[in-house]
Amino acid sequence: MKELKKEIIGALAILLLACFVAVPVAADDYWVGLPPVTVVQDSVEGDFDVYMVDTWTSPDNIGNEYVEAEFEIPEAATEDAVFARLYVVVYSGNMTADYTGNLTVEINDNTLVSLYPLDLHYERLNGIVYDSNLPQGDFIDLSRTTSDYLAVFDVVDYMDSEDITVEVTTTNESGRFDGRIKKVELALAYEDEELEKTTKYWVNEGQDPATYYDGDYVGQTWFNGATYSGTLQNVTVWADPIASSYSKDGQYDWNGANITSSKIEVVGITHQAGLDKWYIDPVDLLTNNYLSYERSGSWYKLPLAFMKIQFS
Repeated sequence: MKELKKEIIGALAILLLACFVAVPVAADDYWVGLPPVTVVQDSVEGDFDVYMVDTWTSPDNIGNEYVEAEFEIPEAATEDAVFARLYVVVYSGNMTADYTGNLTVEINDNTLVSLYPLDLHYERLNGIVYDSNLPQGDFIDLSRTTSDYLAVFDVVDYMDSEDITVEVTTTNESGRFDGRIKKVELALAYEDEELEKTTKYWVNEGQDPATYYDGDYVGQTWFNGATYSGTLQNVTVWADPIASSYSKDGQYDWNGANITSSKIEVVGITHQAGLDKWYIDPVDLLTNNYLSYERSGSWYKLPLAFMKIQFS
């Protein structure tokens, strides 16, 4: 009997411990998506950065859209890039309608994808939907949540110039597929011994809506395992919002403390997309960290979030 009691107590302890493990919270219950989760966690003897270009055009010209996005990257990245992902957000025109378009993306005259169909079927209670039939190559992910497509490309092999030009074209194939491009973004990690720093970085991907239909919803994206040796010098966090409310960004907490008013080098949501950046006080870094987000307008969504810590 004593042994049985020990086993029961042990099982209860394990269950109680599991309740405190950091896990993503549920998405908006009305328009379901996925809070961004860590898909890459790595380190370099160099740096990591995120660049965004707002490519929204107005008015809506159903049928054909074309934009260029230009990025200037450090010289060291052209020689020793170890990670580079390109993100393209395309607006379909309707939260649930199955309008169809296609997508062409080029980077410095190299074609990443040509006339690829954007035809995923989204249902609000089923949540984010992924394309499971992507061709092999640089096109590594395609998802849809409500009216937005998020296309993800591995472009590390194309970081061979300080001037990067991305060209995106969409066309309408059926219905009223809008096709406007909300943003083009580049996340980049590279070696640079001259910096004399170790940089750990986290890349979180998903698509999580927060809407007035679920008014009290607060999402969380986690950055776990933030350990380091030596002297911690820098903690930087990025949030990557998209919205249908012009200039309406989200509200943010870092490990439970509000940081909305302390954004540094903010792009914000200028039209229907943005990029927020914070330099977090090193004393506020935990082993497991979370960024909370909620809407300030009627429609808000967080598809991407990033963090880096630097130490020597």
